[in-house]
Amino acid sequence: MHEGIMTNCLAMIEFALVAPVLITLGLSGAEVTNMAIAVMRVNQISTAISDNVARVRDSIDESDVNEALLSAKFIGTALDFTKNRRVIVSSVEPNGQTGTKAGQYIRLQR
Repeated sequence: MHEGIMTNCLAMIEFALVAPVLITLGLSGAEVTNMAIAVMRVNQISTAISDNVARVRDSIDESDVNEALLSAKFIGTALDFTKNRRVIVSSVEPNGQTGTKAGQYIRLQR
């Protein structure tokens, strides 16, 4: 009879020692998974915006930028993207100079 009680006590002590470690590992894994999903969603939003802006053929104007930013609002509804995030779209063009003065300038940034 004493052996059964000792076995039960030993099992409870082992569980009491291991439970905090297992709970910590489980909750940490869930949080890392949540962060990975959030990063993936933000990357998808930035890819969609850059793809929408890149589809403009000749020159980009305010209406094109507004449509691209509106797509971020719709894609990011699950993340509450409009309240917690910021999107910056820049249009970079060559400056038309040659030699050491050749470079680019920001034509549009919203």
